[in-house]
Amino acid sequence: MVNNNHFARADSATAQLPNAPFERTFSRFGSLFFAKPVEAFVNRRNLGSVIKSE
Repeated sequence: MVNNNHFARADSATAQLPNAPFERTFSRFGSLFFAKPVEAFVNRRNLGSVIKSE
């Protein structure tokens, strides 16, 4: 059982999620249908950008 997960329905290009940073993000439908693919990937990377490995 996984207890530390969160699901959100949001636009990948503009989502600002309150519990960021995340180790992983997942797009249910993949990137094929992103209206703005570059912005979406930049934003998804930024949702996890403050994670630092120790």
